[in-house]
Amino acid sequence: QGRFTLEDVPAGPAELFVLATANKAARVPLTVQGGQSVDVADVSPRAGGTFFVKLHARGNRRVAEAAVTVEGTPIEASGLDDNAPRHVGPLPTGCYGLSFSARGFISTSVQDCVDAGKQTVLNVELVPDGSSAEERCALAGCGGDGRSAMDGRGVKSPEDSH
Repeated sequence: QGRFTLEDVPAGPAELFVLATANKAARVPLTVQGGQSVDVADVSPRAGGTFFVKLHARGNRRVAEAAVTVEGTPIEASGLDDNAPRHVGPLPTGCYGLSFSARGFISTSVQDCVDAGKQTVLNVELVPDGSSAEERCALAGCGGDGRSAMDGRGVKSPEDSH
């Protein structure tokens, strides 16, 4: 028997996301009445599923200090890299959106599903954001001086042709 209070929850449909143990979780749908208490029936967390996340980058770049958030849940993880896959969960059976971010890469989202007691392998490719000088050269070409055409130097404007 436990009691807890959540404040500033808007009236309407809501969901409690319960992480009971390292491998059990539950989602409990409920309706919040404005300014009233809500009694929730006993919650029986079940074996959850996990995502087994393997990161890699286009162009053989290293991935370090990446982060993932499982949308609509309190589950998130940081410090992900391309050397060591990570378990993300537990999550109740269902389908989820996951958002990945890492410095130097375009943020990406994927969707997949988990089943009770099982792991779903996610191979996630991160795409470099083109912010480094080397990437700008690879995308737009560089002059002999190593300056990218994307940075505005080394590119002739129409006024230069007079």
